[in-house]
Amino acid sequence: MLSTALLCLLFVGELSKINTISTPETYARNLEFGNLPDLALLKGYWFNFVDLSGGTNKFDYLLSTWRSHLSTPVISLIGYLLFLISAIGFYYALNKKFRYSIFAAVTTAICVFFLIGGSTLINTTIPLVGELFRSPFTKFSTPLSFAYAYFFSVGCIFLLDLFSYLHNRLTHAVTLFTVLIAILIYMSPAFSGNFLSPSMRRSIPTEYFELFDFFRKQDPATRIANFPQNDFWGWLYYDWGYRGSGFLWYGIKQPILDRAFDAWSRESQVYYEEINSAIYSEDWDRFDHLISKYSINWLLIDHHVIAPEGRVDLKTKELEEHLSTSPNYSLSTNLNNTIFVYESKVKNNTKNFISASTKSTSITPFDPPKLRPNTSLTLTSNSVVFPSITLTNTKGFTLDLPSLSKTESLLPVEISYQKAYGVLSLKLTTQAPQITLNDQDVSPSPSSTTVSIPVTSSTESLILQINQDFFELQLPAEITEFIGYYPIGSTYLPANSPFAVILYDGSPQTNFDLTSDLKLSTPYQCYTDKPNRKIEKISTGESVALLGTDVVGCLSAQLPQLNASGVYSVDFSYYSPTLTPGNVSITTLNLGSENTAQPLETTAESKHTRIFAQASSQPQKLNLILEGNEAKSIQEIDYSNINLYFHPLLFSANASLNQTPSKTITFTENTNRLSIATPLLDSAFDIVQTPNSNQLLPEARNCDQFNDGLVKKTITPDGFIYESSNGIECDYLNLRHLPHGLSYLISFDYRYQTGLPMTLCLENHTTRRCDIYERLT
Repeated sequence: MLSTALLCLLFVGELSKINTISTPETYARNLEFGNLPDLALLKGYWFNFVDLSGGTNKFDYLLSTWRSHLSTPVISLIGYLLFLISAIGFYYALNKKFRYSIFAAVTTAICVFFLIGGSTLINTTIPLVGELFRSPFTKFSTPLSFAYAYFFSVGCIFLLDLFSYLHNRLTHAVTLFTVLIAILIYMSPAFSGNFLSPSMRRSIPTEYFELFDFFRKQDPATRIANFPQNDFWGWLYYDWGYRGSGFLWYGIKQPILDRAFDAWSRESQVYYEEINSAIYSEDWDRFDHLISKYSINWLLIDHHVIAPEGRVDLKTKELEEHLSTSPNYSLSTNLNNTIFVYESKVKNNTKNFISASTKSTSITPFDPPKLRPNTSLTLTSNSVVFPSITLTNTKGFTLDLPSLSKTESLLPVEISYQKAYGVLSLKLTTQAPQITLNDQDVSPSPSSTTVSIPVTSSTESLILQINQDFFELQLPAEITEFIGYYPIGSTYLPANSPFAVILYDGSPQTNFDLTSDLKLSTPYQCYTDKPNRKIEKISTGESVALLGTDVVGCLSAQLPQLNASGVYSVDFSYYSPTLTPGNVSITTLNLGSENTAQPLETTAESKHTRIFAQASSQPQKLNLILEGNEAKSIQEIDYSNINLYFHPLLFSANASLNQTPSKTITFTENTNRLSIATPLLDSAFDIVQTPNSNQLLPEARNCDQFNDGLVKKTITPDGFIYESSNGIECDYLNLRHLPHGLSYLISFDYRYQTGLPMTLCLENHTTRRCDIYERLT
C-alpha cells in the first residue's frame, strides 16, 4: 500500500491512460460484491474475473471451479451457517470482553466500510485515497478474513459453552466434528488442487534460462526493448500457460522497456505509444529513430507471447523482416527458434544511461497529436480550432512550417469551375491549416492548380470525375461565360502523384434494365464469411428486399460487356424499416473495386439517390447490399426503381497539385501566442451520425460474452441514450470504406450520467486490435 502511495505521489498515475481506464472499472467490479451475502462468504470481484482457460486459448472464469461449487444451494447454506457462527462470535466476544475483541471489531468495521463502497465518500475530495483503494477487496479481504477467523473461533467457544449444558462427554467432540466436517465440505475445492489456481503451476521453458545466461555476459549498462508490444495493458499471455505483467527482469540485470514499468506514468507511457504506432503503421524509419532516441541496445522478440484467442496480429513477422534486412541491426542469438535477440547500432549512445542534448530552438506545430481524448478543441463550420499556445522566452526561436506536399499523402482540396467560350476551367485549391502568431496570419499559401477542359457550347449536363470522386455539373447553354469561379465540392487528392481528371456526358447513351436479372439472382454472403447465415430475398413489382441477421449479403446481376469508354450511373430508391444502411456498388465478378462501397445514410422513408462507377474492360456486376453485420435481429433493406445508365467519355487527362511551400518564421521579443486551425471538408470521408440519419446498429446489443444482462438503446431527438445492467451495451459504426492515408478526428457530444463512463474502441479490421481504446471521463 505504501508503494502504491509513493507511485501516485511521484507519477500522478491517475492521469495515465491505463489508469483512467482501469481505475473506474476495477472499483465498479469491487462494488458489485459490496453486499451482505457476498461479504458473508468473502466473495470478491475475482469470482467474475475471466482468464485464458488452460490448453483451449479461450477465455473462461478464473475461479470457475469455485463458482460452480458455491452455486450449489447446500454449499451456500453451509457457508452462511459458518458466517452465522462468526456473527455470534462477534456479539459474544464483545459481550464477554474477550482479549483483542475491540481490535477485531474495529478491523471488521473498517474493512466492511471500504468493501461496501465507503471510499466513494472520500475519493472525490482525496483522489490519492481513491487511487490507493480502487480495489478494496485486495486490500481489505485479508484482514477481514483474519477478523472472521477470530470471531469464528469465539463462536465455536459459544457453541461449546451452549452444548455443555447437555452434560454429555461426547458433546465437545460431536460439536467440533460437525463444524470441522462443515468446513471441509465448504472448502472441498481447496483440498482437490484449487487452493492455488492450477494456472500458477507452470514449468518455465529452458530458453529463458539460456536467455538469462546470454545477458549475464553482456554489459549491464545497456538497454533492452522486448517485443511484441501489442497491448497497452502490459498483461502478456504465453503459449506455455503463463500470463501476467512479465518476469524477465528477475533474471536479467539490464533495464527492460516493458509496460510493467511505464504503464502507470503519464510521461513514461509515451515510449509505448510511439513504438506501438510505428510498428503497426509499419513506419520503419520512425521505428529506427525511436530505437536511437531511447538508446536501445538490444531488441528481444519472444515467440512464446501469443494473442488471446488468436485474434490480434502481433506484427512479429513484419518486425523480424525489418530487423533482418536493415543494416542497423544484427542477430546476436537464436534460442530454439522461439526467442531472438538483435543488437542495434544506436547512434545515441549513453554512458550509464545518462546523456545530454542541446535544447531545440525550433517549433514544429504539425507533430502528430496524442491519440487521447481531447476536450479543448473547438469545431466551427469549416475548421477544427486547437487551443492557443502561450509562448514565453522564445526570442530567436523559429517556427518551421514544412511543405504539406512532403508530409502528407493526401491533401484537402476545394474544387470550383468557370465556363468561358468553349472551355471549362477547374480550379483545385489546397486547403492549408491556418497558423496565426499574435493574431497575424502566417499560414502557408499554396497556389491553385488549374485544369482547362474543352466543351461544346451545347453541352449542358456533365459528369466530372476527379481521382475517384464524381460530381454532376449543369452548364446552361445560353450562358457562354461565367465571371468568377463557382464551387463544386471538396475532396482529398494525392499530394505527390498525378490523378485523373475525366469528363463524361451527363446525358446517358444507353439504358439497361437489370430488374429481371436481380429478381432471378440468388442472394449470397459477401464481405463476411460466417457459418449458418442465410439471406432472404423478397421481390414485389419493381422492388427487391433483402433480409438477414448478423451478415453482409449481396444480390448481384452481371453487366453487359461494352467496348466504349465511359462511366456507369445507377439510379435507385431505398428504405429500411429496420434502419439498415443502404449500399449499392459496381465491382468485378470477385467483388474487386478501386473504392470500397460506402454505406448510405439510413432512412425509413423511400429515398432516391445515384452512384457512379467507371466502366471496365473486365466483366462487372451490380451489387445490392444488405449491411446486417453484427446485428442481433433480422435486418431488412428494400431497393426499388433500379436503373443503370452508361455515359460516354468526353475528356480525360492527368493533373497534379502544385507543391505547397515550406516556411520558416523567426520569433520576435513580442511573439507570445500561437494558434492553429485545420480545415474541415464536406467530402465522402466525412461522416456525420445523427438520431434521424445514422449507420449505427438499429437495436441494443449486449457484447458481454459472460453476462446476459439488460441492455437498452433509446433514440431521442437530442441523441442516443445507452443503458446496461449486468451487461455491456455496444454500438457499432462500420468505417471500412475510409482510406488509411488520411488522419481522422472522431468528435461527439457526450454526457455521462451514472455507472461506468463510455469506452471507445477504433478497431482495425486487418490487425483485429483497437488502435484507439479510451474511456471517456
